[in-house]
Amino acid sequence: MQLTDPTLHPVFIVYLLDKQEPDWVSLGPSELRRRIGSVSSENWNKIQAAKTALACSAPFDDFRMFSHVVRALNGTTVDFTTLPPPGVLELVGGAQMLHLLGTTQQEGKEFAEEIYQYSGAVSDFHAAGPLPEPLKKSGRYVKVPVQDPGVAEAANEYIGSLNALLMQQLGQ
Repeated sequence: MQLTDPTLHPVFIVYLLDKQEPDWVSLGPSELRRRIGSVSSENWNKIQAAKTALACSAPFDDFRMFSHVVRALNGTTVDFTTLPPPGVLELVGGAQMLHLLGTTQQEGKEFAEEIYQYSGAVSDFHAAGPLPEPLKKSGRYVKVPVQDPGVAEAANEYIGSLNALLMQQLGQ
């Protein structure tokens, strides 16, 4: 399996892994790397983030884990000793990917209130205003007025482009 294209959507990577290595979530990092072969560092971050999201509820419940997983799903290298806030597009896109991964589980996974509080604080940090789905509930925690009205539109366009990428990759 070749996972060297850093633009692969995390849900598409999970789809590929599920087909070729059905037990991939339970494998340790070195065994998983051995089995999948070549993988870009961006995709390795996405794989580890997806594995975390599929194996436990922490990214849906704990804002620190949510922040790290959201950044990694976007292909960002995560430094676990710091907690820089994600950018608005990174936050919204990563939350959408995390939501898609969470809803692939039979029982489904929902974001805890703490995630909406954190997302509202990130939105305030960037003066972005209320966020679109799946973080729309964070709007009740947004306190800073919108400085750039184009952010919401850009976030929706980013989610649309991520969904289009996933559909294109699944259609291959």
